[in-house]
Amino acid sequence: ESEKTLERERRDLQREHSLERKALEEEHQLQVEVAAARRAETAKEYDALATANARKVDVISSKDKEICSLRTQMSDTKREHEEAIRSCEARFEQDRLSLTEDLKAREESLVEQLETEKFGLRAEIDSVKQELEEEQERWKTRPSLPADLDRIKSLQLELQKLASSEQQTREQMTYFKNELENRETNYNRRFVSSNRGRSDATALRVVTENAVATKPKAKSNGTASSAAPRRKSVRGGGTRKKKASTA
Repeated sequence: ESEKTLERERRDLQREHSLERKALEEEHQLQVEVAAARRAETAKEYDALATANARKVDVISSKDKEICSLRTQMSDTKREHEEAIRSCEARFEQDRLSLTEDLKAREESLVEQLETEKFGLRAEIDSVKQELEEEQERWKTRPSLPADLDRIKSLQLELQKLASSEQQTREQMTYFKNELENRETNYNRRFVSSNRGRSDATALRVVTENAVATKPKAKSNGTASSAAPRRKSVRGGGTRKKKASTA
């Protein structure tokens, strides 16, 4: 029985081996066919590349011929241009030398002309300076004109009058300022200090910085004699108001 089992297993193994071998042969045959197809395609590609390379070689050879002909033409053109440049440089150098000589000659002539004019101008300047000094000396030593003397005297008199008028105006301003301060003091002493308990008793502020600055301008044409009666009337009025308030 064991031999039968072994025989059966051997036949199974042979069958599996034959199947695997057949599968491997088929796979190998398929790979061979694929390789043959690739080889054919590669051969075709190689033939195409060979044809293209042959064409490229023909084109390259024709281009080389064209390049050689162009190089020859370029060398000829370069030689012609170099000869033209040398001739132009020689002509330009000759022209430059001639222009340099002309400019040098013109410069020398202009320098001589400028020196001559400079010498003449210096002489003229010296003469003008001398004339100016003479005129200045004459101006310093000239006598005064009668009209100028009369004008100076009239201006001096006018200046004295203005100084006198200014002094009189300042005295009047001082008088008016003192008068206003006295009136303010009297008013505050009589009506404000005596009525401290009243709410309407407000101190009088007549003389301020602005009033002192502007008051003399308004009263510049007044006199001290015209201000004295006003002082008496204010004092009298203040007395009457005080009697009325006490009553």
